[in-house]
Amino acid sequence: MEQPIPCTAALIQEAMGQQHSGVPAFDINSTCLSFVAGLDVMSYMVEAGRYLRVLLVSTEIASKGLNWKQKESAALFGDGAAAPVIAKSGPEECSRILSTCIETYSAGAHLSEIRGGGSGRPAGAFAPETAEYYLFDMQGGALVSDGLQEAAGFYEPPSCGGRVLHCEHQAGHSASEQRDGDAAAEPQASHF
Repeated sequence: MEQPIPCTAALIQEAMGQQHSGVPAFDINSTCLSFVAGLDVMSYMVEAGRYLRVLLVSTEIASKGLNWKQKESAALFGDGAAAPVIAKSGPEECSRILSTCIETYSAGAHLSEIRGGGSGRPAGAFAPETAEYYLFDMQGGALVSDGLQEAAGFYEPPSCGGRVLHCEHQAGHSASEQRDGDAAAEPQASHF
């Protein structure tokens, strides 16, 4: 985020010269996974017909908040941005999200964090002796260990249904989805 208030989406809308458009603009914050979470959420909004097109802007300027004393994290992160337009695909097109599954394991929430700047440690409480609270902090070894433990069941998550989408490019045929045990289930994945 560029600043805590207003949301970054409003600042992007203003920078695009659309400040009087009334087009909804809001942030979806999932730190490093914000692009994936935004794509997942907005694909359902487009599929449901709530929005015709969505500009999903995902930026990360990690260099501004890294603790350069922590070499294990400072060497890993860089700056980047992406801005795709999300819309429904045509009936004969095969471009779509095949399947999504987002899982959160908050047991590792404090292994990668910036503790300052929110209501827990407000910006007004900043002092030179607490400066590290306002920088990125990561316990890399513990984070990798935690992640590997959770990854064991990743390929067959019970809560996500394990759907597979088959897409054919033959004239007169559309995409069809098949689940385990179903011969020809109706498509239920987000199409766009």
